[in-house]
Amino acid sequence: MAKKGDAARADVAQTIINAFGANYVATVDKKIYVEAQDGPGGEVLQFSIAITMPKTTVARGDAPLTSAPADSAWGGPSAPTVAPPTEISDDDKAKVAELMKQLGLE
Repeated sequence: MAKKGDAARADVAQTIINAFGANYVATVDKKIYVEAQDGPGGEVLQFSIAITMPKTTVARGDAPLTSAPADSAWGGPSAPTVAPPTEISDDDKAKVAELMKQLGLE
């Protein structure tokens, strides 16, 4: 049985490999290695790209999406996914207030 995200991870990895074309070096220990030249006439450097799947997704749209056109491998821009803000409970607020009072930080 495949783990959650296996198919998507393989799709993303293949998209990265295709994007780098001849500059793709290898995939070793779940990292994709690519090469790029450091400016005109500069040395060729290797970069490793690790693909991780975050537990909490981040919103799209904080910066303009310029590298993935609407017909990209992922179907183009989608609706933003916003992580809910972390809320502190009333009990925790009271504990923090008490600690600040004890430490003279209020």
